[in-house]
Amino acid sequence: VVDLRGARHVLVEEVTDGAFIKNDVVMDRESSRMFVITGPNMGGKSTFIRMVALVSLMNQVGCFVPCDSATLPLFSAVMCRVGASDLQL
Repeated sequence: VVDLRGARHVLVEEVTDGAFIKNDVVMDRESSRMFVITGPNMGGKSTFIRMVALVSLMNQVGCFVPCDSATLPLFSAVMCRVGASDLQL
């Protein structure tokens, strides 16, 4: 189960002077096997996906997790490829 409440993307938050809107994410195998993330260009879809991956990685290595609350399992892999030009910060 992945349950993130008030999650933030710390790199985007740093570059934008803290103007990042917090997100809640709930993923479990019983109710959410797949997510379809849609929205307009420059709508934050890639940032949302990378935020979940970054929070998961930070948790895995024992860092501070930028969330109001977080429940995360141990992962065997964290993979995130969003597009052909995968450069962000």
